Amino acid sequence: MDALLADKKSLDTQVLTIVAEKATVYGIEVKTVGAHDIVLPDEMKAILTQVVEAQKLVEANLIKRQEKNPGHAFFA
Repeated sequence: MDALLADKKSLDTQVLTIVAEKATVYGIEVKTVGAHDIVLPDEMKAILTQVVEAQKLVEANLIKRQEKNPGHAFFA
């Protein structure tokens, strides 16, 4: 998912290849396409929210441990 969102140009190229091939059958030439907004399903949004919350919780716990033991280094 991250790769898709980070590399929209690659997505555009893949979509152009598929769409141009199908449009040629109807005598239509497609020269460019572009992904402007990617809308995720609600379930995917909920999962991503949970991942972000879990990452924040891990970071908060690490900070708390470092505060309790300032002389020790913890690695995540």
